[in-house]
Amino acid sequence: MTLTTTSLLRRRKPWGSAVLSLVTPGLGHLYAGAPAAALVVFILCVLILAASAAAGVFAPWAPFNILLMLAGFVAAFVGAAYSAHRFARRAPPDYRLQRRYLLGSADTGTYRPTRDNWGPIVVPPEAFFVLGDNRDNSYDSRYFGLVPRRRLIGSLTRIYFSFDPDSPKPLPYFTAIRWRRIGQPVS
Repeated sequence: MTLTTTSLLRRRKPWGSAVLSLVTPGLGHLYAGAPAAALVVFILCVLILAASAAAGVFAPWAPFNILLMLAGFVAAFVGAAYSAHRFARRAPPDYRLQRRYLLGSADTGTYRPTRDNWGPIVVPPEAFFVLGDNRDNSYDSRYFGLVPRRRLIGSLTRIYFSFDPDSPKPLPYFTAIRWRRIGQPVS
């Protein structure tokens, strides 16, 4: 069996990641394809377990010792399992869902999109391509596809925040705020 980029990036089962992290903290992250996170989680869990064991040994009341150690152990393992579950759910997909919306001139046979490089796609009427405000940490249309209009709830009514990005002032997000636009109705 040869490893390809597609096989390495395939979605992992979130519950499998959680169970593996209950066995050994960090193992679920490794399964989900996040080796750096696996190392961090493993080290953090070892530190939490050592600290809770030390606190349990040096606590003045005997019943409190056991509760303190148990709470540390539960927090370390459950936290690692929860984190691994989240990592597995967010594993990079292969973006196959975009192929049916590719612009006619694009070659679907050689189309290999990534998180940052994809398209061009045509968004059909009555559908929306939704992007989050943090590309590295947003679960958006790149992952789950287009959003049908019937799924949208609410509408835009007022301007929440506005600034002039072309302002010559430093840090325009803070120094070039368009105060008169904030709170105005959207027409």
